[in-house]
Parts: sequence; C-alpha cells; structure tokens
Amino acid sequence: MIEVLVVMIVLVIGIFSIIRLFPGGFLALQRTEEQSMASQLAKLYIERMKGDPESIPFAIYPVQYKDVNGNLLLVVDPDRRPDDMGYYEEPSGIIYPQYTSNINHFRRVIGETVRIPAPLPYQGSFQGDVKMYGGHYLLKFAPILFDDRVFTVYGSNLPGSTVVKDAPTDEVCFPFGRGGQNTFYLDTNLGAIWLPTIPFRPLQFRINLSYWVSDNAGLVRRDIVDLVVQTDDTLITSDPGCYKGIDLKPLLIANGEQFQGIIWESVQVARVFKRLKLSDDWTDDAYEFKLLDDRVGHVIFNPKGYGYKERRNRQEIPLRANFDYDVLNWHILNDERRVGENSLPAVKLSLNRIKHIGDFNQDQSKYKGIDMPFNGEDTDMAIIDVATGGTVFNPAKPNPASYVVDYTTGNVKFGAEVHIRTINSDGSYGELVFTPQGRTMRFLYEGTDDWGVQVQKASHQYQMTLALSAGGKLGISTYYVGLSGQTPQGLPTRIYFPPCDIGKTVTVRQYSFINSGGRSDIAYNETFLINAPRAGDAVNLGYVDIRESPTSAGAQGFDFAANIAPVLAVEGTSVKVRVVWAPTHRERSDQERKDSYPNVRFVPDWKKIDFDTNLTKVTVP
Repeated sequence: MIEVLVVMIVLVIGIFSIIRLFPGGFLALQRTEEQSMASQLAKLYIERMKGDPESIPFAIYPVQYKDVNGNLLLVVDPDRRPDDMGYYEEPSGIIYPQYTSNINHFRRVIGETVRIPAPLPYQGSFQGDVKMYGGHYLLKFAPILFDDRVFTVYGSNLPGSTVVKDAPTDEVCFPFGRGGQNTFYLDTNLGAIWLPTIPFRPLQFRINLSYWVSDNAGLVRRDIVDLVVQTDDTLITSDPGCYKGIDLKPLLIANGEQFQGIIWESVQVARVFKRLKLSDDWTDDAYEFKLLDDRVGHVIFNPKGYGYKERRNRQEIPLRANFDYDVLNWHILNDERRVGENSLPAVKLSLNRIKHIGDFNQDQSKYKGIDMPFNGEDTDMAIIDVATGGTVFNPAKPNPASYVVDYTTGNVKFGAEVHIRTINSDGSYGELVFTPQGRTMRFLYEGTDDWGVQVQKASHQYQMTLALSAGGKLGISTYYVGLSGQTPQGLPTRIYFPPCDIGKTVTVRQYSFINSGGRSDIAYNETFLINAPRAGDAVNLGYVDIRESPTSAGAQGFDFAANIAPVLAVEGTSVKVRVVWAPTHRERSDQERKDSYPNVRFVPDWKKIDFDTNLTKVTVP
C-alpha cells in the first residue's frame, strides 16, 4: 500500500509539473501568431507604398485644431512624441477624442501626390454621362475624416519673392506673362501676401508657413498647415497686372499674442483645386475635382487636367494633385487583396478574429461597427472595388450573397457574382454586377484586441534654424546644429530635431567637421537614426550624433569656419509602419480619469512592433 501511494504521489507531481508547461506554451504560440499577423499587416502597407512611390506623402504630422477668430487653424504639434499613446480631448469639436488618441496622434497626411490620371468613363454612371468622365483616384490611407475645413487638394508649389510694403492694401505689380501669374509675394514683417488673381474667377490658395509670436512664454514658433485664402476681383487695382495683398495676421494670431514675423524659408503656396458637385458640368479650368465617396477618398478630376502643364521657374511640369487629409482612425484596417481565379474564390485577411457588430469589446461596451455607414447601414466590414470605387454589398434575398465573412478565421468567401453600389451624377445610386475573379478589393474592418496600423513618415526635407524657441523647442521639419547661432546650445557633434521625429531616419547629404587630428573634413550622404534625448545634454530634443558614423567617429565638432554651412540638405528617408494591439485592458485610476477624458474607464495595455524601411518620395517628370 505504501509503495502504491508513493508511486501515485510521484506521478501526480510529474503530471502537475508537465501541466504547468502548457500555459506558457500556449502563451508563446499566441505571441508568435500575433507577431506573424503584425508582420503581414506591416508588409502589406509597405509594399503598397513601394508600388507607387510618387504617392508617398511628404510627411505625416501630429496636429492640433485651433479656433482663431472663428477660423479653424491646423497647428502642427512638434512636441508630440511618436510613442505617446495617451488620450487627448480636442477642443475644436470636429474630432472625437478617440480619433486623436494613441496611434491617432499622427494622422495628418501631407502631400499624397498623383499626376492627374487619364480620363475614363465612370463605370457606375449611365451611358454618356460626361459629368462623371474624368481621371479617377483612391486615397491610400482610407477611411478619411472628411470635413471641408481639413480636406485640401492643391497643385505644385509656386515660386515666390519677398517685398517690403507699408500696408497689406498696397499694390504689387506682377511681371507680365504666364510665368509672372504663377508667383506670389510676401512681406514677412507685415504678415501680408500678394497672390495671382484672375478676373471673374475667385481662386483659392493653400499656404503652409511658420511664424513667430510672443506671449507669456516668450518668443514662440507656430507651424501652420493648410491655411486656405481666396483671391477675387476686389484685389485687382486699376492696373490689371497689379493686386492688393491679403493680411494674414487675423487668420493666425489669437488674443494675447503679438505677431513677430513670418519665417520665409517655411512658406509654401499652391493653388487649390475647386470641388464641384456631382451634378455640375466641368468647366475650362483644369483645377477641378469631384468627390465620389468622402469615406474612402474616391476623387474624379476634370478631364482637362490630364496633360495640363503648370509653369514653374521657367519650365513646365505636369499638373499634379496633392492631398492633405486626416486619417479617420488607424484602427480601421485597410487590407488590399486581389481575388483569386477559383470558381468560388476566398480571400484570407491579415487578421484572425475580426470584430462583429454586437460583440462585446474588452471594456464591456458593445461594438457598433466601423463608425461610418456603407450602403445606408452600419457595418463591421466594408469591401471597396478598386476599379470602380464602388462598395460591394449583399443584395436582398432571394439573390445570392456577394460575400460571406468568417469572423473567426478572417476569411471572406465570394459568390459567383458580386454586386457593387455606385453613384450617378444626379445623386441616384447604381448597381453593377461582376464576377469577382481577378478584381482588386480593399477590405475595411477592425480586429479584436484593438489592432491598429499607423504609418509614420519623416519630413521630406528639413530646414536649418540658428536658434531654439522659448523653452528650447524646435519647429516642424527643422534642425539645429549644436553650438551654432548667437546663443549656442547643446553638444558640439549633435544635430537636433523636434520630438515628433524621434525614431525616424534622416540622411545628411553633406556636413563639415573637425576630425580627430584637428583638421577640417567633409562627409557625404550619411544616414542616422534620430535618438531620444539622454542625460548629460541640456537640450531636451531628439538628436543624431555624427560620431555614430564611421566616417566621423573621431569628430571634435562641426566646422563653422567652412565657406558653406556646416550641415547641408537634411532629408527624411524613413517610412515606419507601427502595428499595435491590446490583448488586455486595465482600469484607469480616479486621478487618471480626472486628468483627461473622464468617461473612459478601461484603457488598453498596448503591445507594438515597428517595421522601418527607407522609402523616398519619387517625382516622375
């Protein structure tokens, strides 16, 4: 009996020891599966950008939405770090707090570009509808937040010059000819701009600029994107080639601030495309578009835009449309797949376990869908046919379903035919029926565990500044060379960048330095990762240190005695895709709920993986 009991005890101990291994093994398998899905999602986004390098944005910024004298002003927030996953309540009222929190801090796409496509008949319109004939384009990072105040379409930047005037009402005479009519003039101290004007045709211009104001904190830099101003006949003086200027200060300066001047190097001006209604006829103006779907950014351009040339600096360039817009929510995933050639094809999405309407979220609220209706009803899965821009839908019975979703495995099975809903110029809806084989589809959905994919893009180009703002801050798309300017700061071998660029990669095309032997030297095309600030440096900014490069490992500092600036041509070369998910949530403390967004009780415990690659925007001549 005793021997049997001893054997049983030994077996029980052994069995329990083996059982204890299973939870860890299951957890390891789950983590492996999560990382595999994250890798697949990131690769999908990266490959899509590689396939169309001209459409890669100039930058993706964190912005705040400010009310200045009744106007909405988009102010870039260079102090927002990419790793900031907190909540932020937007006072403007046009943005829900959850859409400006965690990975949605960085959501302002700047300069997604497309050369005006060749015009084609819109497949969803009735035959012969010339109002729907034009060049079609779908934005890359849909769904978008559509609001006329934050959605801007514009051409290439105009060349400009500075002037000195006594008042904005003074006139500036533009040079005669087409080249002169594609120029702007700016008085940086006065804060006024003179823009080309066409009689009997109001024009709008998109302006990006940075300027100095003084307030209680001292001298502060403001970075503004997508300020839209209009010119009309009231600006034309007695001489048809001369115009009055526009005072920008009322659009920029809030109460309690004093205007101190515009930073000339930051100014960008481009003509805005005019948005027409679907029922409007195209005119002779190449700068026109219609918005077929304001959720996925389906745009159609005036046929006259195809082949049209813009005059820039004594040369003509093809007309391109640049888009500035806000991504609605990076947690709405954007899978793009080509449907196979099987008789009843199926598509496997990047994720398993897709959110289904009526399911409970981890904070115990019920999931209501992807926050944007399709085909007149809430949905947890929207499928966009890329060729037509129309939405795939399931018709009423007894017609067979276009598709069926397996929410557990992430499989979408198509029927023999798919029904696609389109829109006509008179506002009525049309229906197309296709076989699904070989068509490219975009799938918009959300994943259980709050999956999200965020794209971070370093600024296309950076400008050097010789001084930091009050509090030791830097503006957007700028850099400061350590120990430069009239009030030198920082360490002698570092180049400083704003906090929003931490973790991004930049290429310095040329810099001059003093080597270990005390002699002047030059390095070319060196690539650096922007580091987070560290102890021992009084400047609390992101930085690169030229000693991290083998070429300048022994550098003593930058060579300020060189005939050229010590640092020339800094360009952002990285595109980072961040994938996040939250297997668990935690309850916020009373203090956390008091500090921000009090109605949120549970917050995610985020896990994240970053995939970084070097991609640069390509401009095809």
